[in-house]
Amino acid sequence: MNDNLECITLSHSRESGNPDAYTFKKGDVTPFSSRLALDNQTGFTLIEILVSIAVMSIIAVIAGVGLVEISKGYVFSRKNAITTQQGQIAVARLKKEISNIQLVTSSSASSITYSRCSDSSPPCAPLKELTISWAGGNSPLLIDSDILVQPVTNFTIAYYDSYNGASSPSYSSTRSIIEITLQLRGAEDTPVNLIDRVNLYQETGG
Repeated sequence: MNDNLECITLSHSRESGNPDAYTFKKGDVTPFSSRLALDNQTGFTLIEILVSIAVMSIIAVIAGVGLVEISKGYVFSRKNAITTQQGQIAVARLKKEISNIQLVTSSSASSITYSRCSDSSPPCAPLKELTISWAGGNSPLLIDSDILVQPVTNFTIAYYDSYNGASSPSYSSTRSIIEITLQLRGAEDTPVNLIDRVNLYQETGG
């Protein structure tokens, strides 16, 4: 449909001197839809603009806080994962050492001095004496003077005659199982605990 309609206007003309004379004028009619569009073309008020800016600012702040929390969570998880991996490596080394023990010369709840097969074996002689120790506090866990892992917030050694038996803080010839408990400091001082048990003389049958 053509929106450009034409309008014929009937008007009374006095210039002709004839009171009964009328003139017809032809012109364009503005479509109704166009008039509505012109009437609705009003701008935003100052209050609407200020409210829009305030809402967008609030959304930006919320989004920024969310991104910060996501970043902190990622760093927290990554640091704890690294700490856990370091603890697992340390426990694996301790299990290897303890499972090869041939002779225990001294022991306590935080240290053990033992002899195991030398690295230059076979055969299993001469024996090599080593000490696993922790001095407390945030001290590192040591094998002799070598740092196994740090910082360590707790390390205990428990000795058992049987799997379901009562634990003892020291070794004797009846002990067949050693339990090691290692606690490391993770992200934001979160404790990372690792516990494992090792059968003594596992490889030698002692």
